[in-house]
Amino acid sequence: MSYVNRLPTEIFKCVICTKEFTYDEVKDTWKCPECGDPIYIYAEDLETATRIVLIRKNADELVKGDLVHLSGRLTESPYSVIGINSNSPEKKLSVGLKGYGSYNFSKEESINCRVGKW
Repeated sequence: MSYVNRLPTEIFKCVICTKEFTYDEVKDTWKCPECGDPIYIYAEDLETATRIVLIRKNADELVKGDLVHLSGRLTESPYSVIGINSNSPEKKLSVGLKGYGSYNFSKEESINCRVGKW
């Protein structure tokens, strides 16, 4: 997986195994090394008092309804995926984001998807 935007404090947990992992243990797949389920990331930015829960996935795993944070905007509101066009010859996805418009991701790009707050 490619570079991904992060917040200063991140805790990586599997909600199935109830285990905590290090960044190095999950950074290549963002999946639990033991059961394969997505890792939940409890991310915090003290400067902005932002406390969010994320999962990270490849852009080609996005589905309608995912709440996506664009790079550099983890402390802002996410955008809802309303459509995905994967017909690009450059291995790009054109993703329709409600309130933003179209945004292009490479298919292997790691995407921050908000699943909650804490």
